[in-house]
Amino acid sequence: MNKLLAIVLIMMASSSFAMRCGTHLISEGGSATRMLELCGTPTQDTYSDIVYINKDGSGMNYYIHVNGAGMIDSISSSRGVL
Repeated sequence: MNKLLAIVLIMMASSSFAMRCGTHLISEGGSATRMLELCGTPTQDTYSDIVYINKDGSGMNYYIHVNGAGMIDSISSSRGVL
């Protein structure tokens, strides 16, 4: 039980986020090109930000910031309408 509690606390302290595309997990530090291959066309796409709205059917919106090297810097999410 203590081991499980420690794992949960560590996960809560982490600032990393991930996004699920089908059976694949997209996480910070990954390739934006690979994310587009796995997740398909984004709902919105700007120079450095990619947005998927309700991608997994849960009502969750995912905001992905991509750096100049084409790597995922951050993933954040919110529920509901933009």
